[in-house]
Amino acid sequence: MDSEKHACQKCRGCCKFEEDELYFAPLFTKAEVEKIKAKVSCNASSAKKAKPSLNAAFHLYKNSDKVFQVELIKSEDDPKLWVCPFLDEKTHLCSIYSERNLDCRLWPFIFMNSKKGEVVLAHFDRDMCPIWNEMKEEDFLKVKQRMVLMLEEEEIVQTLREHPELAWEYEQYTTVISTHRIGKASVAAVQTF
Repeated sequence: MDSEKHACQKCRGCCKFEEDELYFAPLFTKAEVEKIKAKVSCNASSAKKAKPSLNAAFHLYKNSDKVFQVELIKSEDDPKLWVCPFLDEKTHLCSIYSERNLDCRLWPFIFMNSKKGEVVLAHFDRDMCPIWNEMKEEDFLKVKQRMVLMLEEEEIVQTLREHPELAWEYEQYTTVISTHRIGKASVAAVQTF
């Protein structure tokens, strides 16, 4: 896992969006936004020294009053790109990494609505992520299995129950790895890999 993190940091491809990808700006629950804002107020002196990332703006996502989408900012390095305001483009470190939201913890996996209307856990095609593209098949399978196991964590199950808006619309360049029935009693996962 640590080697994945370092490989991802070397890649520097995530957290950056082209114009036609702006709808993929990360989603945050109200509790996640409050947690980040609390961190910012605790670190007010360091926030003043940092770029405006710690004062990021959020707007309501679709018709939800519980899910927010962060406003992306223009890249300082590439005028064709927009970046997450929590990304330090020089170091490629996330200023909220220890408190990052579920949407970012899952990436490049996503919860989305399938064509049948079910909530599924999927990952983007491997060629969309240079690190994944280079990964051995057995290592890639371990990552997928770890993500499915993550769904057994009560915090994640509860977050999904309370925030169905976290499921993105269907994306064609994905592979479904599990289907989830999110109900009041449980989250049932049916693995498909």
